[in-house]
Amino acid sequence: MKKLFSCDTPYTRGQIRDLLGGGSAQSYLPTRNGKVLCGCFDPKKNRRAPFFIDIGAGPQVKKSAQWLVDDKNIIPVFIKQASHNWRYQGEFRAAGLSYDSQYRQWEGVREIAIAVLFLEQVKGIELSDNAEIEFPGQMEGNKKLRLHYVRERKPGLAKFKKELLLKKDGCLRCEVCGLNSRDLPEEIGLACFEVHHRVPLASLEDKSFTTLEDLAILCANCHRMIHKTEPLMSVEEFGSFFWGKH
Repeated sequence: MKKLFSCDTPYTRGQIRDLLGGGSAQSYLPTRNGKVLCGCFDPKKNRRAPFFIDIGAGPQVKKSAQWLVDDKNIIPVFIKQASHNWRYQGEFRAAGLSYDSQYRQWEGVREIAIAVLFLEQVKGIELSDNAEIEFPGQMEGNKKLRLHYVRERKPGLAKFKKELLLKKDGCLRCEVCGLNSRDLPEEIGLACFEVHHRVPLASLEDKSFTTLEDLAILCANCHRMIHKTEPLMSVEEFGSFFWGKH
């Protein structure tokens, strides 16, 4: 299927609206017929976009954010580079919406924000060129036999790493973006954090002894993103890169 947007092409808000078949050219979550069409975020107002979006108190934007969470639809996301210059970032969907007041402790939160919308990037989805922007789905579930080697992992190490930090600090914190489990709703807080091998097991020639210092705690978004770097960045390098973009 043909993609509507290219990462190499600058767009105006009017062009985005026309390609999507409607919606506001001013709202950062434009809608049509009760559906969010896209996300258009200005880094001066949403410094942590596209993964963390500060939601204001306006009734329409609150409603739009909730629609995005409830519908689980996939939307194109754009970041403003300059006047009349919006760059396509890829396809995203909502991973959650929190009104927890503790998120205000995060660096870079807008003063008018009352909630935070969590977005996650979706890979391998191409948009059709019809105005409804719907993905019909694909057949899955056929059984296949696959034989291959995998590097053995010891789940107890990851569990112990998390428990040690929880006992020491009372929370888990991403070593890249600083997201804190206490800033999230209790039922999802700890589930958002994963244990990252600083040296990927797949790169080892032979078995190796792993210590707790060889492991890092990352939020799910940062963990996914760091594994997209090639060659793999260290946690420290990726942290500098991450904050250099904010």
